[in-house]
Amino acid sequence: MSSTTDVDKFLGQQPLRWLHVFIVLMLAAAILIDGYDIFMVGLILPVLAHGLHVRPADLTQVFVLQQLALLIGTLASGPLLDRFGRRRVMLVAMPIFALLTIATSQVTTVFELVAMRFVAALFFSSLIPSVITLAAEFAPAKYRAAAVSVVFCGYAGGNLIGASVQAWILPFGWQAAFWVGGVLPLVAAVVIAVWMPESVQFRALRNPHDPSIAGTLRRFDPSFEAGENHRYDSRRSEKQGARVSPFELLRSGRTVATLLLWMAYLATGIFSYMNNSWTTTLLHTTRAMPMQHIAGLMAMSSIAGVIGTATSGFVMDRFGAAKVVPAYLCGAAVAVAVIASIDVYSVWAGLAFAVLGFLYNGGWGTLNALCSSISPPELRATGVAWAQGAGKIGGMIGPAIGGALVGAGWDFSPVLMVAAGFELISGLAVVVLLMRRKSLVPVQA
Repeated sequence: MSSTTDVDKFLGQQPLRWLHVFIVLMLAAAILIDGYDIFMVGLILPVLAHGLHVRPADLTQVFVLQQLALLIGTLASGPLLDRFGRRRVMLVAMPIFALLTIATSQVTTVFELVAMRFVAALFFSSLIPSVITLAAEFAPAKYRAAAVSVVFCGYAGGNLIGASVQAWILPFGWQAAFWVGGVLPLVAAVVIAVWMPESVQFRALRNPHDPSIAGTLRRFDPSFEAGENHRYDSRRSEKQGARVSPFELLRSGRTVATLLLWMAYLATGIFSYMNNSWTTTLLHTTRAMPMQHIAGLMAMSSIAGVIGTATSGFVMDRFGAAKVVPAYLCGAAVAVAVIASIDVYSVWAGLAFAVLGFLYNGGWGTLNALCSSISPPELRATGVAWAQGAGKIGGMIGPAIGGALVGAGWDFSPVLMVAAGFELISGLAVVVLLMRRKSLVPVQA
């Protein structure tokens, strides 16, 4: 056995094992919480507004300031993850967020709701960058896009939980939604603390002679042996001791590619949060649709979303990013335009919502897989975090645009057509990005 092991190469060359599947499922369960939390307020908005004795449009500030907190936390989390470790940051942030979410069930004013959601989002914002980075680092190279996409199906699964809460738990009061949102991360934190290993690449960077790395590698390959003073190298090792700076993402020929990637995340973030924050309210107020009927449509969209996200990585591995990512994003824009144009009580509406869920969530999954694959190894967590940050900026803009249009009396259909336009912009940004793929810095993560 050599006295040195390249951990990136070792993990990248492993065959698919049950441990990989278990890690992906754990990470998917963790990100499921984010999917639920992000869309929870939008799903319960009519009932929440009634409980606080305000109009739904008066709660626009909740969406905007929550996304501001997510933006601040996401941008800060990248360097923190690269400095302190993905698992450690998650285990600090998740219990605090959980307790703050449970406490939100006791608010009685809009100010209290805004304050609690803002502080909770600051702690919770590190989850997606942590999960995507861990999935990319542990997965075999040939299954990396698939692993990231399967993990991200938890995002759609969270929306499905939200639809279930909307249908069955909401009758007990809007407070129950926040109890669900608090208990889930507590359970996930325990599971991660017991079974989830820290990133091997991170540990090799911190201490190339860390003896605990051998035990982790042996879980992937029982035949692995390491003698005393064995050295573990990562492609990031040459950067050891260097300050992790997000400005590195704009250097070494990566400027245009990084900006296009951020544009794609920004536009799809506007679409996502605008659509998910206001669709329920608009269906309820402008189409007089009962909440249980809306829950059925949301459930169909969420189930299709889980399937779309889980399969998108395999499709991307098979046909390539250049064809798949724009197809999902632009297809989602078309699906929203169709929903805006048809009778929402018809059978076709259910099919259209399912197609939207499949393509929209699949688009998020492929976009995340693309981001994790083109970021340099020493900047992967930072690259993912800042791309997600661009999406969070979109998450601030989208609900604000929707709130302004709803407040101005716009109907369901034109609001959705505006949202569709942003998703189309995201797809076109990816087309240009991949046409300039020679300017990307490819990595073998």
